[in-house]
Amino acid sequence: VLRSCLKSAQIDGHLATLPLLGVKMPRAYSRQPTVMTLGEAFQMVQAAPPDWQCAIATALFTGLRLGELLGLTREDLDLPGRRLSVRATLTEVSGRRPRLLREEPKSRAGLRQVPIVEALAVRLQDHLDTLGPTDGGAVFASPVGTWMSKSNFYRDAWKPTRTAAGREDLTFHDLRHTAASLLLAHSGAELAELKFVLGHSQIAHTVDLYGHLVPGRYFKGVARDVRHGGQHGAAAGGGGGAVPGSGGCATSSAGDVTARSRASLLPVALPCRPSRR
Repeated sequence: VLRSCLKSAQIDGHLATLPLLGVKMPRAYSRQPTVMTLGEAFQMVQAAPPDWQCAIATALFTGLRLGELLGLTREDLDLPGRRLSVRATLTEVSGRRPRLLREEPKSRAGLRQVPIVEALAVRLQDHLDTLGPTDGGAVFASPVGTWMSKSNFYRDAWKPTRTAAGREDLTFHDLRHTAASLLLAHSGAELAELKFVLGHSQIAHTVDLYGHLVPGRYFKGVARDVRHGGQHGAAAGGGGGAVPGSGGCATSSAGDVTARSRASLLPVALPCRPSRR
C-alpha cells in the first residue's frame, strides 16, 4: 500500500524518485500448523465443556472453518445419510452495532457436502435432541439460542477446551489441520479428495499444506493433479452422479472427488454414547 501511494506521488510530480526503491521486504515466515494424533483428538473432545463437546468433535472430524461451524443449521445436517452440507458461513459485520451475518462462502468450492462418521452422527443427534429453539435453526448457538459469535465461541468453548487439554499452543484452525491429517492417515484419501472436503479452491493450496503428509503418493499423483487442476478425478469417478456406497450423495462437479465413497473418507471411531438401535 505504501509503495502504491509513493508511486502515485511520483507520477503526480511530488517525488523525484521512489524512497523505497531497492528496499527489500523481509522474508515472512508463516506459522507451521500443529496437528494432533487420533488419541490427542479424542482427549481434546473430552476436555471441552460438556455443552461444547459436540462442536469441538464436529470441527475435529470434519475440518470445518469456524464460520462454517457456527453457520450450520438443522437443515444442513443429513444424519441418516451421514453427511452435512456447508451452505453458509457466519461472519461479524462491524459498525456502530456489530451484527452477525450468515452468508454464502466466498468461493464456490466452499459450497460442499462433507461426510461424517456414524459416531459423530450419533453425537450430533443427541445434541439436537436436547437443543431448544435457536435463531435460524442454528446447531451451535449461544446459551440463549442466538447465533454464536466467534469471539464468544473462543471465550466460552475454545479457550476453556485448550486450557483443560493443556494445549495452549493450539489455534482453532489447527483442528482443521488435524482433520485433514486424520483423513489422509486413516482413509488413504488422495489430496484431490481432501481438496473437496476442505473446500479449497485450488489443488495447489492443498498440496502446499498437506503434500508432505503423503510423500509416497506425491510423485504418483499430486504433480498430475497440479498440472490438470485436480481434474483427473473425473476420469476415475466418471463425472457427476451418485458415488457408489455414498448413500446417493452426488458429486458437485467433475473432478471434485474420485469414485471412492466420500461417506468412508473418515473411518475413525469417535468416543460417544453407544448408537441407539
